Amino acid sequence: MTIRYSKITPEGVNENNQNLEPEPEWPSRGEICFENVEARYRPELDLVLKGVSFTAKAGEKVGICGRTGAGKLTITLSLFRLIDLSSGRITIDGVNISTLSLSGLRSRIGESGVAKVVVMDEATSAVDGHTDGEVQEVIRECFGKSTLVVISHQINMIMDCNRVIVLGNRKVSENGSPTEVLKD
Repeated sequence: MTIRYSKITPEGVNENNQNLEPEPEWPSRGEICFENVEARYRPELDLVLKGVSFTAKAGEKVGICGRTGAGKLTITLSLFRLIDLSSGRITIDGVNISTLSLSGLRSRIGESGVAKVVVMDEATSAVDGHTDGEVQEVIRECFGKSTLVVISHQINMIMDCNRVIVLGNRKVSENGSPTEVLKD
């Protein structure tokens, strides 16, 4: 799924972007940090993300869930810079991604077993339970050392995560282990 996002040409260019090429070894750890991120699809529209802050530590598997319209897709679009932020910033290994060229950023976030940052958006939404289990096993084997952001409506997909972030009203409403989040 992320390969499809990585090949999309942006509709516009943010003049604030420096379009720097990342260092050859970037990202070396894969830590993702959203700092007070606010985003909207067009200037005249309401915010889709409101003050979203969280950190996915290097090698951590973070599940993101929430109702339709909560902002899950916008998290993915923001990571790939398919939309520009209204405010806040996103860093990967301490580098503000808005300073990077789109090709440099998108070529380093992917589905490859060597990628330090992997984003999976509804990866198993159209498969049966057995196939989902097989996909989960492949994820554990192939992406064990990568920082993994798993966006899903399916509880079984996020139960294998180290941490779950629940979006509600376009911001983080819960952040904890799958067990802690399911208690509420």
